[in-house]
Amino acid sequence: MRRPLVVLIIALMPQIAWAFDRFAGLAETEHQPSDLSKALNLVMSTATPDLYFRKREIMVDEFEKAAVNKAIAFNAKSAEYWQTKDQDSKSVVGERTLEGCMLRFGSPCKLLAVNDELVPPGQGAEHELPRLKYAGGFDVDQLPVVKDEIRKRPDVQSYLATPEPKAIALHPSGRLIVVSGLPTDKETADAALSRCDLAPARSKSDGPCYLYALNNSVVIAKRQTYRQ
Repeated sequence: MRRPLVVLIIALMPQIAWAFDRFAGLAETEHQPSDLSKALNLVMSTATPDLYFRKREIMVDEFEKAAVNKAIAFNAKSAEYWQTKDQDSKSVVGERTLEGCMLRFGSPCKLLAVNDELVPPGQGAEHELPRLKYAGGFDVDQLPVVKDEIRKRPDVQSYLATPEPKAIALHPSGRLIVVSGLPTDKETADAALSRCDLAPARSKSDGPCYLYALNNSVVIAKRQTYRQ
């Protein structure tokens, strides 16, 4: 009984080999990196040669799969990267990514890519961002990082008219918390920062929240974080 089976297997070996080669070829084709992936990996490997290559590839892969409008920036001082996704439009995602990156790492960042396009070196140069230096009265138009839906929130729109004490905490990702109704400025500021830091979407790797405004004064330039 075994001999016919052996003969059949031998006869089918060319077809089996052909099918295996075809499957392997298809799999290889499906996993070919895109032009953006190749370019970003090259730029990032040059900027941060000590970064473990698998970590770099994961970041690039996450960026490629992220929802538009998206951008990625690099902070040379800390040798770290910052990504933003699903912003309101391509026209704002670059600056908001740079704002988030600078708020997170404390110094200007360089824009590397927006959506599926690499940013030319001259256009992605590091520069100061005025909304992170702003120190006047609260003004919705001066809010950095955040999406339009947050700017339109009732607690943000009515912030100026809200009785003191009140405070706003801001995370580099665009998360924003408004707190009012507590007895003192310190309790209000601490509550805003702690609630922002404890938000469900927070990750330890994405850094702390910062006090954006205390009463009607914008204090983001002081980079105040919550300390128990």
